[in-house]
Amino acid sequence: MLAIGKRLFHQRRFGALKLVIDRIMKEKASRISLIVSGLIYVASLLAACAPPGCLPLFVLMGATALVPAALGPKLYRILGIAALILAVGSGINEYYQGKRLHSRLLEIMERGAKTNSVTK
Repeated sequence: MLAIGKRLFHQRRFGALKLVIDRIMKEKASRISLIVSGLIYVASLLAACAPPGCLPLFVLMGATALVPAALGPKLYRILGIAALILAVGSGINEYYQGKRLHSRLLEIMERGAKTNSVTK
């Protein structure tokens, strides 16, 4: 009977310790993911690429923002959701700017073909 009581005591004590460790690990993982998301966003701002070129960076930023949005404490969860909204909004903007650039390039190429055919 005493052995069963000792085992239950150790399970409860280590169970509480496990919960504390899980909470600390989730907080650290959330903090690291937010830092990585911020660095990716800064890199996308500094990157010299044509509009659809930075789209993979925004997808990666959104993927890293999912960790704090799902697992983090309240502050990290709010920041993770904000980073996720920023990544999705920036990705949508990047996509439409890429489509706009592509249509303008096609228009310029058509104008160039017309002027070349007229001058010959």
